[in-house]
Amino acid sequence: MYKTLVMKELRETALIWGFAVAAIAYAIFSVLIGANRLSFEGVPLLGWIMQQASLSGFNRNFIFLDAGLETKFTTMSVLFTIGVGLLQTLGESVRGTYPFLLHRPMSRRRIIAVKLAVGTGVYLGISGGAILILGLWSATPGTHPSPFEWSMTAGVWRIWIVMPIFYFGAFLTGIRPARWYGSRLFPLIAAVFFYFLASSFPNGFASNAAMTILIVACFTVCIFVASEDRDYS
Repeated sequence: MYKTLVMKELRETALIWGFAVAAIAYAIFSVLIGANRLSFEGVPLLGWIMQQASLSGFNRNFIFLDAGLETKFTTMSVLFTIGVGLLQTLGESVRGTYPFLLHRPMSRRRIIAVKLAVGTGVYLGISGGAILILGLWSATPGTHPSPFEWSMTAGVWRIWIVMPIFYFGAFLTGIRPARWYGSRLFPLIAAVFFYFLASSFPNGFASNAAMTILIVACFTVCIFVASEDRDYS
């Protein structure tokens, strides 16, 4: 039953994660183009796209220290975490599949927990894998004419670890039994505040991660309560 539910969630969110992979790949290619290490001049359309990417302002000398990379990574992560959180909840409402889903031989909380685990896991896997790929490329001798230390990736990793706050905020927004012109958007608005709180927390990655876990735990409790209180008929 767990495997079936996981595959269902992956299938239903495949399109948006596909866009996420494409957007992250574009960002990585723009970095490579900015480092003057890749050329697609022989492929007209792809060459034009990569040429536009090279104009995005990435620092040619310190890839992970350029604000452009963090800005693009943050923007893409916010869009896709919010998109998936809403899709996993509002999508069920629009299709009218909540009654069918919640009458499976699993508790309601376990079903919601699987949804949350899939959404969080896929985000962390895709975005974390992209950071690792770019980091490994940067650490490989001869790939670019600039110094590199893994400590340079700290800024991107801190964004990566706090971004699930937006996902849980969007999920709670989508599952709450409230009106859109009332208080339904409050969790998503709160997620913006909590994101800046967690990302600006001092003492490095560990404190950012600890604060994120605490915030996500609070959101999770609210999601479980909302899922129990809601009338899905």
